This record gives sequence, structure tokens and C-alpha cells, in this order.
Amino acid sequence: TSHHAPDFFEAVGAEATRRGWDQLKPVELSNLAWAFAAAGRATPDLFEGVAASALPRLGDFTAHNLLSVLWGFAKAGVKSPELFDAIETRLVVAELSSFDLSNAAWSFAKNGHDAPDLFEAIGAEAKARGSAEFTPLELSNLAWAFATAGHAADLDTVAAFALPKINQFTVHNLANIAWAFARANVEAPELFAAVAPRALPHVGKCSAVELAKLAWAFASAGVEAPELFDAIADFE
Repeated sequence: TSHHAPDFFEAVGAEATRRGWDQLKPVELSNLAWAFAAAGRATPDLFEGVAASALPRLGDFTAHNLLSVLWGFAKAGVKSPELFDAIETRLVVAELSSFDLSNAAWSFAKNGHDAPDLFEAIGAEAKARGSAEFTPLELSNLAWAFATAGHAADLDTVAAFALPKINQFTVHNLANIAWAFARANVEAPELFAAVAPRALPHVGKCSAVELAKLAWAFASAGVEAPELFDAIADFE
């Protein structure tokens, strides 16, 4: 049952330490980082063990393993500059799936790790692949990551890719992409004009965070959306 979960995670961490971190395979290290982060268990000793063991043998990690490690540290809010720097040098963006591209961007941005060359490479790769390669979730994550990392140069590409498929976006995706453009102070009138009517019927199902993001984004961008604002005000 769920109330035993913390003890289970403590036991797993203790057992990994007992066996020795270097005895764990790359896939096992990446799975541990991912699982502890997903469970909200930002255990310092666990993440320190993963980083120390992974660093000397990153060459043995697959791209998927590397991205799971990145996501785990980012999601858990654990900083490891040396690990992020080392993984950055090993990522070949041309070999990553569109999901992995957006995941890498999200992880570096979420962790607050400066990687301008990586973001530039991800932006160029995304542009070369074209809109069809990316899902709404991947596009909203890219937009969020670009804005958070201060890499506004490729947001125009994201807007162009998002527009034809805006009706496939969930409210969560819409809130994130609108927030990103407002946060980066990048004008995207066509995008905002498409987001408002798409979001309007779903306001009643929005979380408070999503409503706040949408309202802030439109207000900050100086885009008028009276029907959307009325709906948000009524719901609140």
C-alpha cells in the first residue's frame, strides 16, 4: 500500500549503497534516478551515488539512459553541474527522437543548467525536422524550455509548428506554450489568437495553475481575449 512506499524507497537506496554503486549497470542507475524523482523522493545520498558512479562511465550509457538520468535530476531538483556538463558533450541531437529532444531541453531548463550550445543545436534540429515530427506535448515542452533557458531564438519555429495542430493541444499544453511566449517576450499574435478559442471551452476543467498561466500570459503579452478572461473570472 502507498503508506509503505517511503520505507520501500529508503530500503532500495540503502541496498544500492550496501552493494556499491559501481556494481549497478547504467540502465539500473538511470532507472533509479528516474524512479526516485517520479516518486517525489529527492534523496541526496541516492542522487550523489548515481552521479558519482555514472560520471566515469557515461560512455556505457545509451542516449535513453542519459536522458532518464537528466530527467530524474531535473525533476527532483537536484543540481549536478559536472554530470550535466558531461552528458551534454555526449548527446548527439541528430540521433535523438523528437520526444528525446524536447525531454533534453526540458531537463536542462528545469535544472537551471546553462547550455546555450545545446539549445541552439536542439533548435536547429527541430527546425530541420519540420512540424510533422512533433506532438503538441513536445512542442509545448520545447517552448517552455526555450523560454525558461532564455533561448528565444527558436520560439518562432515552435509557433509555426504549433499553429496547424493547435486543436490537438490540451489545456495544459496551451497554458505552457502561451506562458513561454509571454515569458520570453516574443510576439506571436497568430498563436495567441488560436490559443484563446481553443482554451475557452475547457476553462471549467482547468487547474488553478493552468488558469493563472493563461491569464498571466495573455495579460503580459498585451493580447486582448475578453471572452477567455470572462470565463476565467467566472470560474474563479
